Amino acid sequence: MILSKQFLNEQVQKKKIYDSKSFQHSLQESTLKENELYDVFISYSYIEKTSAILITELLQKKGYKVYIDLRDDVINKRQSVNKETAERIIQNMKQCKSLLFLHTNATKNSQWCPWELGYFNGFRNRCAIIPLSEKNNDLVEHQEFLSLYPYVDYEKIRDTDNYEFWVNDRENKSIYSKLRDWINTGKLAEQNS
Repeated sequence: MILSKQFLNEQVQKKKIYDSKSFQHSLQESTLKENELYDVFISYSYIEKTSAILITELLQKKGYKVYIDLRDDVINKRQSVNKETAERIIQNMKQCKSLLFLHTNATKNSQWCPWELGYFNGFRNRCAIIPLSEKNNDLVEHQEFLSLYPYVDYEKIRDTDNYEFWVNDRENKSIYSKLRDWINTGKLAEQNS
């Protein structure tokens, strides 16, 4: 299933993600530490801050160590692009194994998201897109350059009730891997149906 704001809000209502007190506590306790390695760097448009927080929580509930710039008091991505902020973001990206680009209709207006994606792809080449629609089964407006990257969805593990993040090849539906495997190897595998 492609993630949607509707699904995320349903998870909040069911209290499966986002307890504002726990997230605020995790923001205070989880500032980026030098030489600490994170599984995922979340790239998002500030307009989608709430969705980015909810996806961060969902990833953390699945055991991923996630960097989101809301935990960094030095970075204010709403400011205009400048050298100091760019250097700080580069430093933080280098402490992450992968980048997940939260793609929404707002992303096309972001100054930072395409830059983060391009930079991370250049030095680590482990980037994937999380398309995020408004409602379940809606589509996100397509941006052509994003088709270069695999996409992430959230589906049940076969024969269980447990959900997992999956990284999928755009052209061949039988080529995909669990997010954790892709983070560690950078590869997708052909799956037998």
